[in-house]
Order: sequence, then structure tokens, then C-alpha cells
Amino acid sequence: MRRIFLTLCVLVALTFLADLGSAFAQRRGMRSPGEIRRQEDAIAKDDFRHNREDAAEILTLARDLMMDLNRDGVFVVDVKTIKAAERIEKLAKDVKGRLKRY
Repeated sequence: MRRIFLTLCVLVALTFLADLGSAFAQRRGMRSPGEIRRQEDAIAKDDFRHNREDAAEILTLARDLMMDLNRDGVFVVDVKTIKAAERIEKLAKDVKGRLKRY
């Protein structure tokens, strides 16, 4: 009888600890694998959208830069042209960084 009571107490204690552990995990922000996958998919989708927007802006800036370089007959480059080249470089670096994540 004593052995049954002791076994029952141990089972109740283990059940209580298991419930306490899962409640602790939820409070600490631990997520299920399905939630993690959905979040990763949302991030990838957002990165893809940003990459497309940045690529379109790079294309526009590159065309403008080419027209500025062809239009200027002198060997001096305007500050606006340099800023456009720097912007292209920054956007390309951002796109490359987002692509390397995956």
C-alpha cells in the first residue's frame, strides 16, 4: 500500500513539473517549430520584396548614372553623379547581404 502511494505521489509530482516546464517555456517566448517556420517564411518574403525594390532602384540609378557620364563632355564628374554611384553601391551591398542570409 505504501509503495502504491509513493508511486502515485511521484507521478503527480512529475505531471506537475511537466506542466510547470511547459508554462515556463511559453513565458520565455519559446515557439513551436510551425511558428518558427512561418516567421522565417515571412522574413524571407519581406526580404524578397525589398530585393526587388532595391534592384529596380539600382537599375534606375544606373541608367541615370550612365546618361550623366555620357552627357558630360568634360572629364569632371558632378557631385550628384558621385552620390548616385555611392547609392548604387549601398543598395547592392544591402541586396547582397539579404541574399547571403539564405
